[in-house]
Amino acid sequence: MTATAHLPLLRELRELRGLSRQTLAAAAGVSVDTIQRAETGYRCLGITLHVARQLAAALDCPLGLLCAADRAEALHACQQATALLLLGYEARPVRGQAAE
Repeated sequence: MTATAHLPLLRELRELRGLSRQTLAAAAGVSVDTIQRAETGYRCLGITLHVARQLAAALDCPLGLLCAADRAEALHACQQATALLLLGYEARPVRGQAAE
């Protein structure tokens, strides 16, 4: 059985990064239809954890943040990410975008 993920905050995270569906799809190596289905919740059970990891990497966010059920859970994931930053983890630019 393949593990799947629900991505209720995908659209919000994509928009916060200033990415179009097309840009995110290209960076994650998935189709635009996959992004649209994930954002609308249509056939979310088809989003595998592998694809969720690709999206998280393309958005440069922790998988826990991308898969957060709501904003409270997302805040907790952000706090964990902040702890990683304090421990020396460095964010990297989104694939397909030039570093500033």
